[in-house]
Amino acid sequence: MSDRHPFTNNLTAVAILEPPSPAINGTSVSITQFQDLRNTGNPRFLIQFNSIPGRTYTIFYGSAANAITNIAVPSIIASANVTQWYDDGPPKTLSKPSSVGSRFYRVILDQ
Repeated sequence: MSDRHPFTNNLTAVAILEPPSPAINGTSVSITQFQDLRNTGNPRFLIQFNSIPGRTYTIFYGSAANAITNIAVPSIIASANVTQWYDDGPPKTLSKPSSVGSRFYRVILDQ
């Protein structure tokens, strides 16, 4: 140590809570979704929605229609009038869609 005090065997730990998810303000977007079964044993969901190029969209998901509380990361910046997004699990979502009984989605056009 630079102050020449003797070392000690003390260790201090401080718990850090995960910051709350930011509130996303925006407009719900109508989506089409279907299951992609081309990769046997590893199905994924495709979400398709009309979009405005250059605008940002956030995808929420959950295990029930009234429990859509998770946010897929990162948000999407649309590059065309129609955007397609695949949910094939981490790192975008917490788990693979095939690992849960069902998955519901909501797409928000961010303000």
